[in-house]
Amino acid sequence: MGAGTIIVVGRNQVKGLTTAAGLWACACMGLAIGIGFYEGAIISCVFVFGVMTGLHNMDNYVQANSKVMEIYVEFEDLSGLTSFLKYLKDKGAKVSNMEVQKIKRGGNQQVGSIMTVRLQEKYNHAEQLLEFNKIEGIHSIEEIS
Repeated sequence: MGAGTIIVVGRNQVKGLTTAAGLWACACMGLAIGIGFYEGAIISCVFVFGVMTGLHNMDNYVQANSKVMEIYVEFEDLSGLTSFLKYLKDKGAKVSNMEVQKIKRGGNQQVGSIMTVRLQEKYNHAEQLLEFNKIEGIHSIEEIS
């Protein structure tokens, strides 16, 4: 039943696992209600809601304050990519899994890159993205989850 919602996307990331587990839990609660076991259905509903909410909040916190960031950056040109990589090296960050592609916007040719950046320390990712955005040559930057 929930297997259709589990999808493997790029770089072997699994999406939809929580949704599939939630569908199975709802089906089990429906079966419990169907046989008249209302107390069990209510208890499991509260438990599942609490666990999913708590783990979601914890996952958001851990991802927002970890050393590893998966980012998409658009540069004005190839020299912007070079200056960004130099900036990361100077800060002691390590780049892995980098993909670079040319992007045509209007009459301009820009460079886009998806990369995994491992920082030396844990930072708030939103603040780190604002700091990265100040680097000359960057057109736009965003974190991808």
